[in-house]
Amino acid sequence: MNRIVIFCLMFFGFSILSIDGVASAESVKPRKPAQVKKGAIKTPAKASPKAASAAKVPAATGGIATSTSVSNPQAVSNFKKGQALFKNKKWMEAAKVFFAVSRLGRVNEAHQAKYYLSLALYNLNLRQTAAFPLIDLIKDAKPDVKKVALDRLVKIANELGDTALLKYSLDKSSVENITETAKELVYLRLSELAEDQGDLKAALVHLDRGLFQNPENRELLYARGSIYLQLKDPEKALADFMKLYSQVSDQSQLQRDRGTVTLAIARTYYQQRKWLEAIQWYREVPKDHEFFRLAQREVAWAFFRAGRFRSALGPLQSLTTPYYENFYDPETLVLRSIIYLFICKYDEMDKVISTFEKTYGPAYGNMVKWLDQKPEASDGWNEMVVLFKSFTTKKGGKMMVEKAASKKSMVAGNLPLFMVRSLLAESDINREIKYLNRLIEEQRRLDKFAKDPGAVGLVNYGRKILSLRTSSVE
Repeated sequence: MNRIVIFCLMFFGFSILSIDGVASAESVKPRKPAQVKKGAIKTPAKASPKAASAAKVPAATGGIATSTSVSNPQAVSNFKKGQALFKNKKWMEAAKVFFAVSRLGRVNEAHQAKYYLSLALYNLNLRQTAAFPLIDLIKDAKPDVKKVALDRLVKIANELGDTALLKYSLDKSSVENITETAKELVYLRLSELAEDQGDLKAALVHLDRGLFQNPENRELLYARGSIYLQLKDPEKALADFMKLYSQVSDQSQLQRDRGTVTLAIARTYYQQRKWLEAIQWYREVPKDHEFFRLAQREVAWAFFRAGRFRSALGPLQSLTTPYYENFYDPETLVLRSIIYLFICKYDEMDKVISTFEKTYGPAYGNMVKWLDQKPEASDGWNEMVVLFKSFTTKKGGKMMVEKAASKKSMVAGNLPLFMVRSLLAESDINREIKYLNRLIEEQRRLDKFAKDPGAVGLVNYGRKILSLRTSSVE
């Protein structure tokens, strides 16, 4: 009995510290991804990407040139041919022509062709490849063309989740050099960079400027509310989250945006120590929503802090069902043992501790053994890539991570499955894994054109880009 009491008291002290003012250890920083990923809230697009990509071409197409450019009659003829193909939405045929013209050097049509090449590749869903003609224009084109190219590059980098490309875009320009339509996105990314550097006040300044551009931008509202929470200003956070909720309240409860905002409001009330209000909002997250598991654990903490110990056991018990057994979640077992200690159910507490030791003891042993081999950073990355690929399936043409792992394999590679799975939920890791997956998918789409003799140069160009970006990520 002494062993049990000491064990629970030790974790009791740790757990109380970990939830002082927040929902749980995972929710210290609400914008970090174990709970809600960056970019979880989306502002409705004003126009479809494809329509925008096809329509937004320079007002004076003949003006995409440097001061030293000259015209080439053959290039002019080929460029007009490419324009006709582009107008008829024959994207690959147009891309081949524009690629050939863009290789001609410093002529008027070469610069025009690079811009159209990027648009055509974008419409083929070859977005990483589409970014590089824009980079060439940013380096070499006139200021007005550079502004348009930067605008598109920022948007493509954001869609890809390519942080390196985003940083490059921002390094090459100031916000004043970006068109009005992209400024909101730029301010959002600047705030994220400032937050990553630990400068929350600077992040807040960028978000305020972005919301000055568009007070209804959902991503900016969510980001600013999250920053306010980190600055321990829940009143201002709640104002932003409630404004955001008014925009998504008519959505289905299963919609990602509504669930994300609901969880944020619950956490804000939790930080205010308004336990009953927090409980009410946590219960608004439906069972089939992707954030239900997080909401269940956090509502259990809210019940616990409100002194309703037995009510806290319900959501905790739902997290110990077979469906959730492949998630790394020692916190749930620790909280259950603490509650049983408080209500003097020592036999139940002993069972929970035994489950904890049985579940996490071997996992700890495997981790120690792996660390004894002095692995490099690339070894850990490979573990996550292997697990990610083993969990993905094709659904509706998209790669999706399955919700539950096979019971037959508790180890994906050399590390315990549920530990690696939890790492995949970390924002920086998850972002890079998803970006890597986008590169793999783009490579597959590009390879479909490899048999076309006229596309050999373009395909090789794209393969080189994708190979370099993949190597950089890995």
